[in-house]
Amino acid sequence: MDSACEEFESHVKRLNAMLRELENQLQSVKNNLVSDSDNADLKSDQRQLILDIRITANELEDAKSKLEHCIRATA
Repeated sequence: MDSACEEFESHVKRLNAMLRELENQLQSVKNNLVSDSDNADLKSDQRQLILDIRITANELEDAKSKLEHCIRATA
């Protein structure tokens, strides 16, 4: 495997680690969602955080797929 492939593989590993961390954060936020209606602003902030995490996770999945495709194409 040449250095370009090794570099791509390294990026994929980092993306996987980032994705796992985002999934853990998302689960933590879901577990801590406030059910009290007095905390509507906090609930809204938490929902926005969940959305942001999902968007980032999707972007990471796309990047991971592209990197894996590059690795296969150059192998």
